[in-house]
Amino acid sequence: MADKVDERALEALLSGCKTPQDVAALYTQMLQRVIDRGLSASLNASVLG
Repeated sequence: MADKVDERALEALLSGCKTPQDVAALYTQMLQRVIDRGLSASLNASVLG
């Protein structure tokens, strides 16, 4: 796991954000991805071990 997000990757994501609503939408997408990964990891841990 990376200690922090690559600055260039973060800037690339934010470059498309022109309004606070754009930032909020990006945040929502990223949060959903984190939640999905956490649930997936939890499910895999339960099933596999």
